[in-house]
Amino acid sequence: MRLPRPRFTPDWLFTYTGVMLLLGVAVNWGAGFTQFAHSLTLPSMEMDLGLSHTKAGLVIAVANLVRICSTFTAGTLAPRYGSRFIIGVGTMAAGSSMIMLSFSQTYLLVLLSSACMGIGTGMALAPMMGLLSRFFRAGDRGLAAGLASMEGSFAFIFAGVLVPWLVGKDADEAWRNS
Repeated sequence: MRLPRPRFTPDWLFTYTGVMLLLGVAVNWGAGFTQFAHSLTLPSMEMDLGLSHTKAGLVIAVANLVRICSTFTAGTLAPRYGSRFIIGVGTMAAGSSMIMLSFSQTYLLVLLSSACMGIGTGMALAPMMGLLSRFFRAGDRGLAAGLASMEGSFAFIFAGVLVPWLVGKDADEAWRNS
């Protein structure tokens, strides 16, 4: 009698379920990176636009408060319009707002861009985590959620290494490139 060989990869890794996990990883990476990189660019943004510490703090506060509210809204909209649609719209909104932020010349536009970035990341993140549970068996859901959510921590590390390096190259305009 032959014993089965142990598998080192789960059976879902090279299927559509694995693709969904990869998308979950990417969404969490992007949401984490926008959150952490944005706060690292504040000092050079303050210098370039002549903002006070209060105004700069309000930029981050608005982005995070809007993100929290957006997760609640996205969670209720996902069953109605479909998680994939809400995730796609949120991802496009977050990316577009990051581009809009880099071209912002006034405080009001920076505030609006940050709010749009919060809406987009919240819309993408909440339904993505819920969508993962549909594709994984009960025994694998914790692993999938853990793998997807750990990318927020990797985004923290990546932003902490890359953004200061970019800002150090040109303190005035580097926040736009970051």
